[in-house]
Amino acid sequence: MSGEIEANLAAIPADNLLIIFIGVACILIIAAVIMKWLGIMSVGPIKREQQNQTIIYQMNEENHEHDELLRSRLRDYTDEMRVALINSFEDLSMDDIVRRALSATIRFPMYKSINNNHFTKVLMPDKRQAYEDRIIRQLKNEYIDLYNAARKVDRNTLPSWDDGAEKVVLSYFREWMNNTMREVSETCADKIKTYKSYREQVKSDHWLAIIDMCIEKNEDYISKLH
Repeated sequence: MSGEIEANLAAIPADNLLIIFIGVACILIIAAVIMKWLGIMSVGPIKREQQNQTIIYQMNEENHEHDELLRSRLRDYTDEMRVALINSFEDLSMDDIVRRALSATIRFPMYKSINNNHFTKVLMPDKRQAYEDRIIRQLKNEYIDLYNAARKVDRNTLPSWDDGAEKVVLSYFREWMNNTMREVSETCADKIKTYKSYREQVKSDHWLAIIDMCIEKNEDYISKLH
């Protein structure tokens, strides 16, 4: 095969060969100019950036799993409150089905909050009170609605919100808030571990700076949650 190529090249006039070589050189020069214009100096940096982006994607996916696990743990804790809430009103003259409805009614705003909130924002000191007040208003409204419905049914007597119910409901809410803050803090710590683990694999000052910023942000969250 090489012999045939050499023979073919030998058969081409010298002038034509010169034209071919000049054409190839021009193509290479044009390609180099285009790559430089696009900011692409070599294939190596492109490959490294692709590797960095793959690492960052995997890191973000792992942190997304941390967030999903957090919400799962918060839902489990809220589930576990069910029996305790039912038993809190067992001394009252009330059907069991009403006590169960009461437990579900009180937990509803908590479930809603788990699904709708970005906890590292609403639990910060400057927003926490407004967040708590919003849930307490929802708890009160849900309770009063059930209280009014229960009054229409014989043998079902709920204390009014101002006559004892508020104290019971808010005690459970405080426990729920404390658990939520503890779980969020632990999730931030898990994210920091993830950031530090993937940081060792990144070969880019740009991405390293972003990861360091994320680590610092989560450390700040933890300090403000305690």
